[in-house]
Parts: sequence; C-alpha cells; structure tokens
Amino acid sequence: MSNNLSKSIKELTISYLSDGQMRSTKEIKTFLTKNNVNFEKSHSIFSTAMTNLKKENPLLKNPKRGFYYLEISKKDDIETHTTSADNIFEDFEDVLPISKKEIFLVASVLPDNTLAISSHLLSFFPKKEAGIKIKKDASQLLLIPDGKPEIYLGKNGRTKNYYISQKLQQCHKKIPSYYVGEWDKKNNFWLGYLSTTNPNSSKKNIKK
Repeated sequence: MSNNLSKSIKELTISYLSDGQMRSTKEIKTFLTKNNVNFEKSHSIFSTAMTNLKKENPLLKNPKRGFYYLEISKKDDIETHTTSADNIFEDFEDVLPISKKEIFLVASVLPDNTLAISSHLLSFFPKKEAGIKIKKDASQLLLIPDGKPEIYLGKNGRTKNYYISQKLQQCHKKIPSYYVGEWDKKNNFWLGYLSTTNPNSSKKNIKK
C-alpha cells in the first residue's frame, strides 16, 4: 500500500508542478489531499517520496527548504506560431511594477495589527482596495478585487486591521503570521495559506 501511496504522491506532484510555478510543501500537500491522497498517518511517506522523486526526475528543483518547482525544458517551447492579431501576445506576460525582488505573493499580519501586502501582490489591486475573507479557522485568507465590503489596502499596501489579528488570536495562531498563495487568473482572486514564515524574507526564521 505504501508503494501505491508513494507512486500517487509522485505522479500528482509532477502534474501539479508541470506549469513551472514554485510551490511550497504545504501547497503540494493541500493539492494531494484534494485529490484523495491521504497520508495523515504516514507523514514520512511524503518526505521519502519527494526525496526519491528528486533523484528520479532531474527537472524537479528544490531551491530552498520546503519549496519546489519543475524546470520546463526550453526545447519543448520551440513551436510554430502564427502572428495574427488574436495570438501575437499569447506567449507574453505583463511586466508588473515591482520595485524589489519578491518571488511570492504574501499578506503579512504583524504584531501592531498591520496587514501588509507585498508589492507583487498589491500590483493586482490597482484601486488599492479589496474584499477580504478569512476562513473560520484562520487557515486561509482571500483577497478579491471589487469584493464587498471594500477595504482600503493602503497606498503602500499597509493598513490596520484588528479583525484579522483578533481572528488569529482566537484560533491560537502566532503573530506575526503570513499568508502565502497565488493569483487565480480564472476566478480573479488571491488565496493565501497560513504560514509562520515569510518566504520573501532574506532573514532566517529560527523556531524556538
């Protein structure tokens, strides 16, 4: 059974990372759970499967602890394209107004009750406003452009929000806390998962 579980973890992980995007261990585990891979009683199987997968697939990269991405081969991108008005921009992406290096989209909840939105994430909100929803157990945070009620995110992405801080405290979560996630292009919102560390920080987080 463990072999089948390990095989499922490997296959689904490769499928999840096939878009070339970097994702955290927590995001991968969430994806696996949603796809009916249950390893709650066998946490070591996940670690072992990922270790073996890195050996078996040289395209799987692990640039920092707890984060993975699949390196897409350049030769697979060589295709014949037409240059009609409909698809001339198909292989291009927007350049975002980011003034410093930030790989991840992060919303931070700080000890002074400040909600700090990373500049990369803030670039998705040109009006500097968003509807904000938090999961009842405080494990996920949702930011929606033009959502209701609209909350001003601040000119530089910093605003006081006691509601989120109190919710984290009620759920016995440590502050500062960080929500790390990705932009959902299809549904036009950002969903972040609770983390105790900020992946954009250059400082090492030491657990006491």
